[in-house]
Amino acid sequence: MRRERCVPIDAARLRTGRIGCAEHEKDQQNRSQRHLLLRQIQSVPLQPAFALTARQAYHKHAYISHAARRGGCVIAGKVPADRSVGFLITDVAHLLRRDFNRRTQTLGLSQSQWRVLVHLKRDEGCSQAALAERLEIQPITLTRLLDRMQAAGWIERRADPRDRRVMRLHLTPQAEPVLAEIQQRAQSMLDEALAGLSAERREALVEALCTMKINLSGARNAVAGGAG
Repeated sequence: MRRERCVPIDAARLRTGRIGCAEHEKDQQNRSQRHLLLRQIQSVPLQPAFALTARQAYHKHAYISHAARRGGCVIAGKVPADRSVGFLITDVAHLLRRDFNRRTQTLGLSQSQWRVLVHLKRDEGCSQAALAERLEIQPITLTRLLDRMQAAGWIERRADPRDRRVMRLHLTPQAEPVLAEIQQRAQSMLDEALAGLSAERREALVEALCTMKINLSGARNAVAGGAG
């Protein structure tokens, strides 16, 4: 088989455009691919969610340039990653938790400790196993954490009257003032996070999140029932 000779391309040939046939063909293919990509982008239906301003809401070029600056790839109608509901929920949750940790540093509580207090406020009397599942930590890790919090006077364990092997978790009076302060700082954080949203849009956001939670809880229960 005859082997093709590779001819090096120097800078002068590149500047003048005098390149070999193989290189020219490859360059033409790249250009064709770029033109095809541009046509695909320009053919994407308009989505007002990407608009920069109300005036530009339905302007195709503003939509494309905004998506490009955001680093998203808008091909065949696909939503860029930074506009994905899943990514947005994850990112917002991470930012909220980080900001709340900063706000609660002066309370003398770690992230794990204030999460325990908040969850017990929502469902006081739950078992250690249920709390470990909600916090997504190992039961043995939670046991050590609860030991320290009980010794500090934040919580107490009580035996379940129907099953003495099960320990129920309860808050102590010492935790109430701290929880009130936590709630106040959390509300301040949410007010900043939701700035610019009307009461109607805030309510719509809550309704949408509640619907997603119900849908996912139902799917989880269905999977658990099928596995059983």
